[in-house]
Parts: sequence; structure tokens; C-alpha cells
Amino acid sequence: MINKVKSYIPRIILLDALLAALLLMAVRLVLHLFGLTFRKWFFIVCLLLFAAAIIAGIIQLLLKIRKRSARILAVTLYVVLTVAAILFTYPITLFAISGEEHVVEREEGKFVAYVNGFLHTYVYYYEYKNFLICGETKRIEEDYGKGGFDPVGNPYGFEYSPVSTTYYDKDGNAVSFRQDLHINTDRLRNLYPEFFDNDRPPAKGIEVYVWQMAENSFSCGLMYGTNRIKTDEEIWSLQNRSISIDEAKEILNEIGVTKDEVIVIPIHQPYSSYMYEIDDAYCKYVTQLFR
Repeated sequence: MINKVKSYIPRIILLDALLAALLLMAVRLVLHLFGLTFRKWFFIVCLLLFAAAIIAGIIQLLLKIRKRSARILAVTLYVVLTVAAILFTYPITLFAISGEEHVVEREEGKFVAYVNGFLHTYVYYYEYKNFLICGETKRIEEDYGKGGFDPVGNPYGFEYSPVSTTYYDKDGNAVSFRQDLHINTDRLRNLYPEFFDNDRPPAKGIEVYVWQMAENSFSCGLMYGTNRIKTDEEIWSLQNRSISIDEAKEILNEIGVTKDEVIVIPIHQPYSSYMYEIDDAYCKYVTQLFR
């Protein structure tokens, strides 16, 4: 019986495809246990081969229909429907697998970089292992702002600079965030004259209220620390004087405060529709942005 089954396996394309898919899933599971995964190009090749095997396997089964007229009709109808399905799903499939893949050398090491450049461009970096495998955990994320382009491959020779860069540890936790923005000191002086024109030391420290506007996008406002709790109206009014984290750091440097005198307070602003939970881990992460 076993020998009979073995003799049929090479002759049934759908069964071969199923066995190959199960084998791929098993290897993928083993890699996952070690924090690894196949590279994107390999997944795309496997997907195309699997799709071709499914199409060929169904045609193979239809060709086994004994009645000639029914066999021709079934194969013809299947081919027509398959071509129509491919034409219909082609844009969606192309969008799903789009995004350039690059192997790059950085100061931090060698990485596989994936570019997501639809309307807003991001570049995600994963540890390079070999031509087939890379790390499963994202280690660096660069935000290049609006537009769709490839800042890594850079086929047109333009000069690109990320708006922000986020670094992650081996467990996928964000450990560092940097916004690469030009600091306009005059603008900061107009927004927060009390920190530039007042020589009094911050006896109660500086309270930095931080709220999130989007993924990896933060705004903040500053107030002198006091013995009382600030009202909601006072905190909400900081939206009218919102600045970036780097701009807040510039003001803190201007004042000359130490990190122990900076009190970072994550909040929700009514003006932001971005949803996030403020728990201990989130507070720790936001505080780390000012270190």
C-alpha cells in the first residue's frame, strides 16, 4: 500500500505542491524558533511556483476526464477563468509584493533593507544572515516622509535624508528615536519665550508633555514644574505651541537642565486621533526618547 502511494506522489502535481508547502512551513517554523526568516525574494519565488503548481495540478486533474468533449470544455473554461482571475488580481498582487529589497552595510552592521514606498516611504532593516535568510526582528526603521521612492537603491542619484530613525533591540523593543530636523531657534524663542528670556533656575524641574500624532511621530510642549497639578486646559493649550522632540531637547539644552530635572509626562491630546495606551512600558519608552 505504501509503495502504491509513493508511486502516485510524483504523478499528482497538487499533492507535490501540498507536500512542498508543508515542508516550507516546517522549515519556516524552525527558523522562527531561532529568530530567523526567509528573505522576501525567496517567499515571492515560492509563491509564484506554488501558484503555477496549483494551476498545472488542476489542469492535470481535468485532463483525466474520460469524455473528450467534456474534457476540452472543462480545460478551456478553467483556462479562461484562470486568466481572468490573474488579470483581476494582478494589481493587488503586485502591490502586495512590491517594495525593493537591498543588502546594505551600515555602521551598525550588515542588513537586509526593505523599502515600503507607497504614498509614504519607510525603510525597514533586518539583520543579514546569508543570501536566503535574515533576522526576523526589525532592528532599524527610517521614515522618509511623504512620497513613494527608493532612497536605498536611489536609481536617480537623488540625496535623501530620513525624517526620523528608530532603533530596536533584538526583542523588537524601540530603544532609540531620532528626528533629523533643522532646528529653528527663532521659532522656539517665539513659542517659548519664558525659557529663553528668564534666567531663573527651574526649581521644580521642567515638565515635558508628550503626545503621539502617528506611528513614530511625537509632539510635545513644555512648562515649568510647580507644586500643583496642571489643569487639562493648560495641557491642551500646549497643542498651540507643539514642537518636536529634537526641538524640545534644544530648549532643554538652552536652559542647561540635567536629565534629573526633566519630567517627561506622556499624555493624550484631544487634537490627535491616533490611538495608543499609556502604560508603564510606554512611559519608559517615551522617557527614553529624551535620554
